[in-house]
Amino acid sequence: MSEIEKIGVQKMLAVKQPGLITAFNFNRAEVPPHLTEDEVNRLTRAYQQWFDEKPTVRRARQWAVFLLMRYTGCRVSEAIQTSDIRDLDFRRSEVVLPTLKRHGRAKGKVKRTVPLPANAVAEFAKLIAEFPSLKGSLFKISRIAVFNCFKARAKEAGLPEELRHPHVL
Repeated sequence: MSEIEKIGVQKMLAVKQPGLITAFNFNRAEVPPHLTEDEVNRLTRAYQQWFDEKPTVRRARQWAVFLLMRYTGCRVSEAIQTSDIRDLDFRRSEVVLPTLKRHGRAKGKVKRTVPLPANAVAEFAKLIAEFPSLKGSLFKISRIAVFNCFKARAKEAGLPEELRHPHVL
């Protein structure tokens, strides 16, 4: 059995370079936890039903932060630092997000522009129209409140406990 075949038996993918073998392990246990498309859709429906059953300013903020995280992949702390006035471009359907997961002096200073689907931008505009007090503070909510709401909606969506955390988006 060749060296590559031995690695294959160990469920590893190997790339052979002159004098070097680099191995990448793709066992399911080592892949970061994430949601399937079906799970994301169930979670989105749970959030929307929760908001629709009793639309309030607090629930509107939670719904907006969830949509921002769902469609951009941003972290909770990045979402709640986003301004709907400064960072959200309704015409271009994009948002400028702070990049907080950096080390050194650039931490928090690097920004990235991320496209948004038209339905998310329309929902943000609808929320601001329905709750005018949200203008300028659409995403302003505590990090802990976002985590707690996410966990509750994930439970309602029937997600396993290990996937009831915003990092799985």
